Amino acid sequence: MVTCMAKWGLWFLIVFLAGCMPVEPQEYTISRARYADGLEGFWLGQSIANWTGLVTEMDKIGTGAFYTRDDWGALDQPSIWGEGVPSDLSATIDFVFREPGDVWGADDDTDIEYMYQYLMAQHGTARLSPEQIRDGWLTHIHRTRQNFSGNGIDTFPDMARTGISIVDRVVVEEMGGRVDTTRSMWIIPGVD
Repeated sequence: MVTCMAKWGLWFLIVFLAGCMPVEPQEYTISRARYADGLEGFWLGQSIANWTGLVTEMDKIGTGAFYTRDDWGALDQPSIWGEGVPSDLSATIDFVFREPGDVWGADDDTDIEYMYQYLMAQHGTARLSPEQIRDGWLTHIHRTRQNFSGNGIDTFPDMARTGISIVDRVVVEEMGGRVDTTRSMWIIPGVD
């Protein structure tokens, strides 16, 4: 005799396997104008999201606390960069918009996202190879900072060393851990 559980299990297996059947790809045709409008909407949405996120970026570093959806619409808290002053983009945690005709600046991620879009168009693929990504970074990404050695131009090894030194400092000074250079790892108390 087959139990009720076995019947349901068999039914689930049949439904699951049917859902795994290959599906023929479908083609869609849209006009250039509609495609351009869609791309504009995509980048506008990305810009709104990027600028909205800048309001709260770095606000809660070192506090152990995080913003939640309950904080939406509340006053923005000062970030570690703001020297006690909330964001000048918005006094509250809310969407950040620009007026029609205004320029939307890029945040520190947007340039990378634009570059990936460019590389996919250049190579005619949505799946870039590791070599295409590497070459794109080496060709298009440059970091120039003011008041730093080397005329402010960083190389990727310089940026990697700087990033690792920042993590080293945080692990030791803020987390009470240590750096094990012989095994190339960070030891953080209470983390297995």
